[in-house]
Order: sequence, then structure tokens, then C-alpha cells
Amino acid sequence: MLEEEINVEGLDLSDAELITVLKNHRLSRRVLMKAVGVGTGAAMLGGTAAGQEGRGNRIHDVFGAPYAADENVPSGLVDYVVDLDILPGEAGQHAGFPDPDDETPEFVFEPVGLHVEPGSVVNFRNVSVEHTATAFHEKWSNPELEFPTRVPDGVPGFTSPPYVADESWLYRFTTKGVYDLLCFPHLGLGM
Repeated sequence: MLEEEINVEGLDLSDAELITVLKNHRLSRRVLMKAVGVGTGAAMLGGTAAGQEGRGNRIHDVFGAPYAADENVPSGLVDYVVDLDILPGEAGQHAGFPDPDDETPEFVFEPVGLHVEPGSVVNFRNVSVEHTATAFHEKWSNPELEFPTRVPDGVPGFTSPPYVADESWLYRFTTKGVYDLLCFPHLGLGM
């Protein structure tokens, strides 16, 4: 049968892509488990696919591509950099924004606004405490907090994992439109 002819080790697919191919071709559970085992074994030897050097330019539509502090983001992959930071509460940090009445720090995406072309990759670089880069999207709503969708129609809600100083998270913007982002831990502080 066809099952014996498939060389799953030779396929250049992510685990999720491989599972989809196997399911679409109605292959047996044994072949599916063998394929998943290959991916799991590779992850155990060299880290997850999202954390390895040489993963290429694969950036997931929802979960992006995280890079630990000790990893190098491939040169030529990133088109723009946005820093996630905490600025001291000083008047005039951002032109046109209200000046704070006190010394409350500003939790910011810097630059505050950015124009990117579809297909561009943005490196959301964390330069301070734990942050996320998350799209305002109703999928993140819960009974206590309702989120509006403020990304173009058809764009899935996307988010980084929580990540700390000196780590990066890459996202490829593929659909033209306006995207509003938030940081989950600092949403209440205006980030």
C-alpha cells in the first residue's frame, strides 16, 4: 500500500503541515504517529522548530516566530523593528500625546505607529520586562474582558507568547489595513 512508500523523514514540512498532509490522504494512525514521532525526536535533539537556527523564514500566521535572547534573528528577514519598552514618566515623550500629570511610566510600543507594506516582517523586540505583542481581536475575549476586532477582515487574532528583555518575536503582516496591538500584561496601563 501507499503507506510503505512515504519517506516522512525526507519531507521539508513543519509538523503541523505534515499532519495535515497525512490526514488529507487518509493515511493510517501508524504512519501519522511515525511522522509525529520524527518531529518530536527532532525537537528533543535540537529544540523546537520555532527555536532553531536555520528554520528559515517560516513565521506562523497566529503565533509568529519567537527568538530567545541567545538566538540571532536571521539577517535580511526583518524589515522593521518595534521596541516594547517602559519609558520614565516625563512630559513630552511623544509629540501630540497628553503629558502625564505625575511620574507614571509609559508602557509603549516604540515607534507608536508604523506603516509597513504587506509581506513585511516586524521584529517586536522586548527591551524591558515581560510583554506580549497581541492583535486586538475578539478571539482573546473572555467573560471579564471583551476585545473588539481591530485588524483587517480575515486576519486571525495573533499573539506572541509572553517574552522577556532581549527576546524578539517576529510577525509577517500579509493583509493591507490597520492593525491595533496590545500587551496583555500591561493592557490596563495603556500598552
